[in-house]
Amino acid sequence: MVNLNFSIENQRLQINLTTLPDGCSIVVLNLPDGNHLAHHLNRAIANPAISLEKLSGLVCEFVDYLEINEDRKENTLKGYRNRLRQFTDWLWRNPKHNPGEPSTWVAYYASLKRRNLSDYTRKGHYHILNRFGGWLIKKGYLLAHPLADVAPPELPREREPKAIFREHIRAMLNVADNPRDRAILLFFRDSGCRATEALSLTWGDVRLDEGKATVRGKRDKERKLYFKAVTRRALKIYRETVSHQKTDPVWWSKKGQMTYDGLYKVFKRLAEKVDIGDENFNPHAWRHAFGRDTTKAGIPTAQLQDLLGHTSIEVTKIYTQFNNAELQEAHARYSPVDDDVDLLPSSWKGQKPEEDEDE
Repeated sequence: MVNLNFSIENQRLQINLTTLPDGCSIVVLNLPDGNHLAHHLNRAIANPAISLEKLSGLVCEFVDYLEINEDRKENTLKGYRNRLRQFTDWLWRNPKHNPGEPSTWVAYYASLKRRNLSDYTRKGHYHILNRFGGWLIKKGYLLAHPLADVAPPELPREREPKAIFREHIRAMLNVADNPRDRAILLFFRDSGCRATEALSLTWGDVRLDEGKATVRGKRDKERKLYFKAVTRRALKIYRETVSHQKTDPVWWSKKGQMTYDGLYKVFKRLAEKVDIGDENFNPHAWRHAFGRDTTKAGIPTAQLQDLLGHTSIEVTKIYTQFNNAELQEAHARYSPVDDDVDLLPSSWKGQKPEEDEDE
């Protein structure tokens, strides 16, 4: 046990490390937000060596930790697996790098920058590597965070919304030529649900005659979804093509209960049919479109927050963003200039403005 003296002055925590025992090479501070600060007392002492085989196993252990301890959903876990697998694949192709050395992690991150990835994609890689590095410190496999000296990428201040365009929605609905695909699109269009919520639905959760369903959102919190008559009819037609006991899942594929990959492929196939290209078309883009279009129709933001299942209204505001063309259209429609300003007199045409003395 080591007793450390500390003081707090002007909201600054000061710790006296002069009483540390011999042999202590690094001090790690665990912060309330889950991050870590590390200070090297002896730069000559290196990180422990980690074999690539060991690191691959630690990736699996880390993902298990996220699932069990943080209750992360499968789609999130898949993102962690994929990006950390890209890291380990890069290490296999570059065996001279030691996974325990910060220079290795920095070199990998630099390779991502050279691939001309978008700022948002690099931000995702940085976040996952940062979380993994912090977990390795906590488990004692690293002495200091390998990305401690690497700043995260700055994201553009202005970003076009993720919502799918309305004309693309209509086009995809028009080519949905089987009961399941049409029911899926209408359900997402009408309810604004999350993909994970839709995939977890059973027929016992759905009240077709009442036009509502009970879903389990993030942290397994229950909430209600609502849908109109046209969606109810589409769901009834689709229901007759599949097993529909109360405990049966609503959405099926040829291989059984639909997964996120299967759901994404439905949206991708229909988007390709109408040549949307690289525009937003995935299930989350339809959820954003629900937020955008209900806002344009006049729904109060507080009610939209409940419909989307957000705990914070600040998150809901992200779903109500409009692109530049939509904002200009709204301005043209609602600007008060035409109502309270007369047309400029024709006698002013070509007249130069008078100059004030103090101009």
